Amino acid sequence: MFHCWLPFLATAVLLAPSLPAHALGDTPAPSSSVDEADSTARFQVTYIWQRKSAFGAAYSGTNSLTPEAERRSYTFSATAFLGTRLWHGGELYINPELISSQSLSGLHGLGGMSNGENQKGGGPSPIVYLARLFVRHTWNLDGGSDAVESGPNQIPGTADKRRLTATVGKISLIDIFDGNSVAHDPRTQFLNWSLIAHGAYDYAADSRGYTVGAALEYNQDAWAVRVGRFAQPKESNGLPLDSRLAAHYGDQFEIERSHMLGGQPGKLRFLTFRNMARMGGFSDAVGAWNTGGQAGVPNVADVRREQIKVGFGIGAEQSVGNDVGLFLRASSNDGGEETYAFTEIERSTFGGVSLRGNSWGRPEDNVGLAYVRNGLSSAHRRYLANGGLGAFIGDGNISYRP
Repeated sequence: MFHCWLPFLATAVLLAPSLPAHALGDTPAPSSSVDEADSTARFQVTYIWQRKSAFGAAYSGTNSLTPEAERRSYTFSATAFLGTRLWHGGELYINPELISSQSLSGLHGLGGMSNGENQKGGGPSPIVYLARLFVRHTWNLDGGSDAVESGPNQIPGTADKRRLTATVGKISLIDIFDGNSVAHDPRTQFLNWSLIAHGAYDYAADSRGYTVGAALEYNQDAWAVRVGRFAQPKESNGLPLDSRLAAHYGDQFEIERSHMLGGQPGKLRFLTFRNMARMGGFSDAVGAWNTGGQAGVPNVADVRREQIKVGFGIGAEQSVGNDVGLFLRASSNDGGEETYAFTEIERSTFGGVSLRGNSWGRPEDNVGLAYVRNGLSSAHRRYLANGGLGAFIGDGNISYRP
């Protein structure tokens, strides 16, 4: 690890609309009428290019960000969002996806990675896979209706203000949980991993960011409550998922409150999660290393056992006028276990602002500014200071600061 300002340069080209933030379970937009349809087909293609200038480093290790200049880091992704109505209230969605990528320093050296489209284990050879395959059923419970606008994985129609929605299948867990209309989608918003979800939210996912499970969401007027259980990878940061949802899983609960402030809409959210998996503990690894005479370095892979990781996050978003969106998030987890599915952050606080381009005649443009402060638990710091390596960070020498 190191501590300096890094000169990153990034460009993104979006050729078609991508998945909107919280698209699988969002509150329908108020509207007088929407033409109903029986199916939907949307497509997105995104190319992101980044470079990093050389910088001075007192030391570099296995998981350091390399001090040499890196001039060709990129991701190219293409997704088809296909959906159809199966029955009254029931919908089926399928998303084939392609990706090709080359990451900065092999995704090492940063907790908040600089490109949210990067996948663990990705490479320059194009890979085609099934990103999502899920069924959604909505039980309308009266209370007035709102229009559901057309969008990726969203068939236009109407939905009651009071409703119960079940989603079952393969999705990205943050399609439903930890939504934010300003900072959530790296294809159209902020790129950094720390800004697409709570930094300390080690949410269940394979190395591509997808998982299998079920979620239930209840909406009534300004309130929304969500609960879900999803599959963990079989191994830390791995691709194959563990289908034993009674033994290894990620549970989450979220409550959301919509409001109006100064005549402008906003939302407040509270999220908590509980992961059960075979994980290595930082203190266990250091203890075993000390007991063994400090040969080599501590390694969480040597002390994996059935463990539970818990954490929480709070978030807020607020519109200011028609073109300005503000957001805040803060999250923390218990910090005792290795990073299992997301990134190596145990404490995170961030906020920012996004400005739409209506004032200069380009309403699809966005200009954003955000500040993020990420941190590690004391157990994680001791593990790294003694030479331990994580999935992304660890270099045999550490001068720690958040």
